[in-house]
Amino acid sequence: MDRRNASKLILTGSLAAPALIQPTPLLANPLKENERDARIAEFARPTIRFAAQSVVLKWFLLPIGGQWLAMNLQREFRQYNENRASLGGLLGQRQRPTVDQRIAAASTIGALYLISSSMVFLPSNRLSMQQFEANLRQMEFVLFHRYFSMDLEAAFRVASLGNRTPESIRAEGRAIGLAFATSTLLSVMLAVNPVAGKTYRLGS
Repeated sequence: MDRRNASKLILTGSLAAPALIQPTPLLANPLKENERDARIAEFARPTIRFAAQSVVLKWFLLPIGGQWLAMNLQREFRQYNENRASLGGLLGQRQRPTVDQRIAAASTIGALYLISSSMVFLPSNRLSMQQFEANLRQMEFVLFHRYFSMDLEAAFRVASLGNRTPESIRAEGRAIGLAFATSTLLSVMLAVNPVAGKTYRLGS
């Protein structure tokens, strides 16, 4: 991407990390929650929920070429209900692919961490960062959480995180999910406790 045209972005406020917790399963099909929260707003701020905590995300961060890039999440994005099954056939081709369909055709490329109100993607060693950076401007990023999905459509900008490094994020942050990508690296799925037909465990 053309960094010369990327404006500098200083992330204000504290990035003090919450206490590190043990990785937990990405549980599938929370039926009681679905029944209790059957209605999903058409547009909403990206919000992730844990047992006794709800976090409105402000930034999506990732490391590229020795620097940090940030996507501003401080606006509403369209939400989609994922508490459904694929209809298959011609009608299914016109339908938005389900979580299972997307992840079945993808591979794990990294892990997701939470630092304050920022979601951070840290790539695995298996990911070709040169290919990732080359495709970054064309990628779609989709957040899956509980029983909805959200297309994160916003540009990345260069960010200043002080002395934060991927290693310090892993040590201090909260592990919250996994990132999956298609073989072409044009679609990246950010899975944070999504509805899915199988259980995905962090670090697997």
